[in-house]
Parts: sequence; C-alpha cells; structure tokens
Amino acid sequence: INVAPEVKGHLLQEADHFGTGSLAGATEVAYSADGKFVYAAGSNNTLSIFVVDAATGLLSKTQELALADLGTVNHLVVSSDGKSVYTISSNGNLIQFSVDAAGKLSHAATQSVGGGSTGGLAISEDGTQVYVDAPNTFGREARVYSRDTGTVTLDGSDVAPATVAETQDLGIGTVYQEVNLLENLTVAENLF
Repeated sequence: INVAPEVKGHLLQEADHFGTGSLAGATEVAYSADGKFVYAAGSNNTLSIFVVDAATGLLSKTQELALADLGTVNHLVVSSDGKSVYTISSNGNLIQFSVDAAGKLSHAATQSVGGGSTGGLAISEDGTQVYVDAPNTFGREARVYSRDTGTVTLDGSDVAPATVAETQDLGIGTVYQEVNLLENLTVAENLF
C-alpha cells in the first residue's frame, strides 16, 4: 500500500524540484510501497522512474520509458508487492509494467478498456484484483481484472527466469492452445 512519509514540524520545505524534462507535463506520481522508488507519468507517452535517497528523500532519475500506447495517464498505481505498475490513460489503455529488483520497468501487457477513459484505477490489498473505472455506452462501469501474483515452483524451488533461454534451460516450454476444436470429439480427444 502506498503510504506517504510522515511530515513533522511546522513548515514543509522544498528539498528538490523538477520543472522541465523528466516531470514536465506529469499528471500522475506514485510512490512504491517500500519507499525506494517514485514513478511519474504524464501526457507525453513516457514514464519516469526515480530512486529515492533514503537519507535525504531526494530523487535521482534511473529510467525513462517511452511507450506509444501510453498516451496521457489519468491514474497510476503500484502494486503492494512492488512487482507491477499500472496506468489507465485517456486513450482507453490499461497498461501493466513489470518491475525488477532495481526498480526498472518493462512493458508487460496492454488492455483496451474503451476510449475516453478518465476514471480511476485501484489494486486490492492482496494484489489479486485490479479495478478500473471505464466508459460504456450508458456512462461508466467498474471492471475487475484478475492478477496472477503466484510464483513458479520447479522441483520444490521457486524459479524466476528472466529470459526465454533461461526458461528453456530449466525445461519449461510453451503449450499452445488449439482454437480449432472438433465438436464430435470429447475434451480429452481434442487435447490429444
């Protein structure tokens, strides 16, 4: 859960600022649950990632990720496990980014929820559900998407292959779904 740091004292003093470049046009900023990263998105198809100095709270940009489908971000959330960042944009795209241990983002998935999306975005506390306020022909609707927060276990050990080659080296392969079914066959017969 994103929790802002506690502010003490009578005055809030500016410690850092970004007026151009990285945060120019930013419409959303989110703070990681562990307090190590800040993610900022705006109107230029770009997400900026900053590492937070634990001693001072100052930000240092570590990545700028451009994605053509990002559009103008209306809402940005970070999962409580820190493994995903989600955005909803006015172009109707719900986009999921994967986060590695260093805070680096990579595009994971894009789901269209309908153009003109101006609504909100939320993640359940356990991280299994993503909630989106989306447009429909009668106004607004809430959509719920399931999120897989599990791990891959192989021979009793958790594995996290980073590349297809690593996955194949572990003996893990892809099973493709056949969409052409024969109606006169049973489910088992259609599988084999």
